[in-house]
Amino acid sequence: MDILANVYDDAARAMLLFYEQWDASLVRDHPLLKAHMEDLDKGIDTNVIFALDRVPIHESVAVQAAGFIIGNGWTALPSSMANVC
Repeated sequence: MDILANVYDDAARAMLLFYEQWDASLVRDHPLLKAHMEDLDKGIDTNVIFALDRVPIHESVAVQAAGFIIGNGWTALPSSMANVC
């Protein structure tokens, strides 16, 4: 998440805090994800949009200015985040 490390924005900070606390070993037991694990395991619809106060984080001007966005509104994930789920 180096790309967001120097972004002073609530959305960027929220995402950084999420990943600081993220524990992939707990995903299967999370009440909101449990019902979707079969599809997630198959790789079906595994795109995730992070939001803060119902606003997608990738829409933050500060996050976009950091280079977190690629064409057509798709969020570019640094390679260190690939396959974290």
